[in-house]
Amino acid sequence: MDYVMNPMRTLHAGRHCGCGVQPVPEALGLSGTLEAAEIELAQITSSLLEPQYLPNLNHENVAAAIARGAAQKGLVQNERFRWSATEKFFSGHRLLPLIRRTGISIERSLSFRDILKGHQLLRHPVEAILLLKVLHDGWSEASESLNKGTEPPFAGVKTANVSSSGLGLSEYLTRYKKENFEANFKRYAQQYVDLRKEFPDHSHTELMGLLPSHANKYLTEESLAAAGIDVPNVKKNGRRIQKLDKEVAAFIRKRARHLLDTAYPKRISQWALMSGFRRPRLFNDARLAPLLVRARESIDECDESEEQFKQRKEVITSSRRKPR
Repeated sequence: MDYVMNPMRTLHAGRHCGCGVQPVPEALGLSGTLEAAEIELAQITSSLLEPQYLPNLNHENVAAAIARGAAQKGLVQNERFRWSATEKFFSGHRLLPLIRRTGISIERSLSFRDILKGHQLLRHPVEAILLLKVLHDGWSEASESLNKGTEPPFAGVKTANVSSSGLGLSEYLTRYKKENFEANFKRYAQQYVDLRKEFPDHSHTELMGLLPSHANKYLTEESLAAAGIDVPNVKKNGRRIQKLDKEVAAFIRKRARHLLDTAYPKRISQWALMSGFRRPRLFNDARLAPLLVRARESIDECDESEEQFKQRKEVITSSRRKPR
């Protein structure tokens, strides 16, 4: 949707080719470090077009290499996505402007968690190349990781092969769960307790989202409560709405910075600021909208007036006319 509606802002390989044509506005005024990184990114992309270069390269190798890099940096630990460590790592990285320009969205989401775990892959090669380079401190280290195959540093919980006893798969899995319930429940419950301490404001659903998907077979609100483990109840005390308000406000401000950095060609409206959020029509909820005080303040602060948009558009136009 972004590419169709904003073709000049959405990035593709041609935006990084370095062929000498007039650059897009966000490429003007790059520092020496970022300029070198852009050139290296273009060289890597060109090298990957050669059949002899990394002949065994495929989607699975890339996903596994990203997972290895994330594990080495401590962004994923014991099968858990560590958002605080991830945010700190990327927010202080010297290539953060290039990461933003390339279009990689560093966010606390299930999709980004799965990318760092090797379960999903970034949709564009340039994004994948840059993420590999960042997570491995350089392309040479990333190349070595790519040659290590497809096995990620954590393979999750594996079940034994189905025996030849004639059991159907469903029956076998049911019996396996029953036989291993106590051990797996104890293991995942301890991880749940640790997460509860680390993220005291998280709901049960959010905590489960940070655990391996296999944990859903063993942990429920009822089973945890029965074991004497504290399960958060955020519905009654309004904490969930407060957390949502804070999350939306942070997203809006981050989105506004991204739109400004990428020379968004239209007026930065509420629609543009909420685009990409998991609930883009949140403010249409007449019951919930009045409770989102911080989010509304962020909208009021970041929403461009027609006069502000006109001034910004003039700056963009003048930048494009500057000779290289």
